Order: sequence, then structure tokens, then C-alpha cells
Amino acid sequence: LSGQVVSFEGVTVQREYATLAADETTLVASIAQNVPLDRSVLLFGYHVPESSTANAVCMLSGSFRSEGELLFERYQSGAELPILYQTATFEHQVYSGRALFEDGESVVDVSLPAAVDRDSSIAFGSNDSLMGPASGRSAYVGVSDVGDVPGAASAFMTFADSRTLRLERAFSVGEAEISWFVIDFSQPACAD
Repeated sequence: LSGQVVSFEGVTVQREYATLAADETTLVASIAQNVPLDRSVLLFGYHVPESSTANAVCMLSGSFRSEGELLFERYQSGAELPILYQTATFEHQVYSGRALFEDGESVVDVSLPAAVDRDSSIAFGSNDSLMGPASGRSAYVGVSDVGDVPGAASAFMTFADSRTLRLERAFSVGEAEISWFVIDFSQPACAD
């Protein structure tokens, strides 16, 4: 087990719990106070039951649906997933979106809305699960009921250039979706 604690001045954090029911593939969760999307990130973790089933059941993506709601999705129902989510609002520019991988595709380049300073920016996914902080959901079920390769929805994130975020996954079987965030610490957030 390893972890990191990072502290920033002027950051507002909200934490909540939600549960994705075993028979559902989508959950909309409310945020206590609305957040500005150009300054906020979502971070979440969840528990996979001991009797974990197919990857498509246990791989979860999360993103902002609006300033007051979050959207959690998976490809297949089958297990209850308790979720702890946090939103953090910064005084710096944040860009976010979802990268969609087709079956067989291992690299997705995302065009950012503006150039970022690569020496002062970070890119990461919202999901803090066993697959790592840049993971999401996948349609890949696996070759057994246990789901053998969680990497179908896990990717490294790098800046290909100042306007391109590159996501690369090592296992390219099945469709996948990974939510991403970029914080440019060299840029203050746009005026509200």
C-alpha cells in the first residue's frame, strides 16, 4: 500500500459516498455545492467485492455531468460498488474530458482547448482503483468470470506536445473509456 498527500493553498475539497447498485450500470451523484468545471477535478475510489466478477462489471469511470452532478458508469451490471468521491477546486486552469478507445486501439491523442506549460502541468485520471490513477471502464469481460486483465481500461498519460494529451494502454482488447484531467499550474483559472 502506498499513497500521497498533497496540500495546496486555496483549494476547496468536497467528499461524499455513493453506491452503484448491483443491477445498475450508471449512477448520477450530486455534489453538495456546485463547482466551476474549469477549475475542478474529480477523484474517486471504490471497493470491488471479494467475489469479483468480469472486468466490465468492476471497471468504473467517473466524470462531471454538470457543475452539480457527477456521472459514474460501467459497461455491465453484476456487483454493488461503494464509491468514495472527492471534488477539488483549484485556483488554476483545469481541462477535462473522456478518452474513448475502440477495440484494438492502444493510443488516443486528445486535443486540449489551449496550450499548456508542460513543465508546470499534470495529467491524471479520476479513478484511484487497483488499476491505477488513470483507469476507467472497459467492455472487455475477460476469458473467465473473474476477468483476467484489468489493463484494458488503464493508460499512461503524457503530453505529446503543449496542446496534445496522449493516453496509451498496454492491453488494447475491448472498448474503453478513461476520464482525464489536466491542471496547468502556470495559468490562473479564467474569470467566472
